[in-house]
Amino acid sequence: MVHKDLIYTLRIRDAQMDDQANYTVSLTNARGEHVKCSATLTVLEEELRIVEPLEDIETMEKKTAAFTCKVNLLNATLKWMKNGQEVPLDRRVLYKVDKYKHTLIIKDCGFMDEGEYTVIAGKDKSVAELIITEAPTDFIEHLQDQTVIEFEDAVFSCQ
Repeated sequence: MVHKDLIYTLRIRDAQMDDQANYTVSLTNARGEHVKCSATLTVLEEELRIVEPLEDIETMEKKTAAFTCKVNLLNATLKWMKNGQEVPLDRRVLYKVDKYKHTLIIKDCGFMDEGEYTVIAGKDKSVAELIITEAPTDFIEHLQDQTVIEFEDAVFSCQ
C-alpha cells in the first residue's frame, strides 16, 4: 500500500481468482479516533478467446498439414470442425495442446482432407482453408543403361 498526502492506495497487479476477497483499511488519528472502510474485490474469470488465429495451408498430397492457433487461457480444450462437422480424431488426425498453443495435425493428407477448418474457443472462432495439390509424379527407381550382346534380351524397368 502506498500513500501520498491523504490518499491511500492498494494496487493488486494482475488480479487472480485467489485475490477475490473483502479488503479493509483501518486508520487511527493522533487523538485515538478509529475509522474503517471496506470494499469487496470480485474477480471474473477471463473468457476464452483466440489470440493468434489459424492460417490457410496449401500442401501436397501425402504430406502433413498442421493448423495452429494460440488462446489466452492455459490448457483449454478447443473444438475442431471441418466444413461444419466436428473433426474425428484418430491415428492420422491428431489434436495437441502445449500450454496456450493448440495444433490440429493431419498426416498423409489426401484430397478428402481439403476444406474449411474452424477452431472454436468458447464464443470465439477462427477459420482457415486446407488446399491439397497433387504430388508431382516422380520415379523412385530410374531406368538403367543396358549393354547386351546381339540376340540377348535387354530388360528396362522403373518404379
